[in-house]
Amino acid sequence: MNIEQCLIVEDELLFQDLMSSYLQQALPNSNQAFYANNVAEATQLLAMHPIQLAIIDISLPDGRGCELIPKLKEANEEILCVIVTIADDEETVFECLQMGADGYLLKNEPGSVLIDKLQDIVNGAPPLSGDISKKILQHFRQLEKKQKKHDLTPRESEILSLISKGLNRTDIAELLTLSHYTIADHIKSIYRKLGISSRAEATRLAIELGIE
Repeated sequence: MNIEQCLIVEDELLFQDLMSSYLQQALPNSNQAFYANNVAEATQLLAMHPIQLAIIDISLPDGRGCELIPKLKEANEEILCVIVTIADDEETVFECLQMGADGYLLKNEPGSVLIDKLQDIVNGAPPLSGDISKKILQHFRQLEKKQKKHDLTPRESEILSLISKGLNRTDIAELLTLSHYTIADHIKSIYRKLGISSRAEATRLAIELGIE
């Protein structure tokens, strides 16, 4: 992929300089880099320049960097958005990926590693820090185990989906034309198989299991 113009969204000037140096080494054919200290500046630059690659920190003075991703993708669906941050918790990682991030790198990686990961962009490989790749792999392995372990029946999956949409037992019974007692038995079975005890947990697991 030919990347000519890059955007670095980072409020720490030292890391701005470091990322600029890394980009020059990783992508020597890129001929221009723009810098934004916050979300507002990044939005302005986006409207002025055809950016092909955006390097984005999450914690910015006026908001969260990941909020920029949908705007960047809307302006240019081909743009690559790479998060570079110190945050390595699973919730933040998956939030960014769900918002459209094409890569996720950790600031505490050695410079040589970050350069190598950024070079992967040219070859079409997603730039991911090793720890982040492990988290993603572990997440999907756990999800696969849950799907195999819980083994909900089609009817139970249907009821779990309705629970996650906010329906109560009465609503579900009326919708499925089943008795309240039958629905109660199904819900007990669902909770037992999933090892949960509340609607909030049921909703969370429905999302994790991809039950809609």
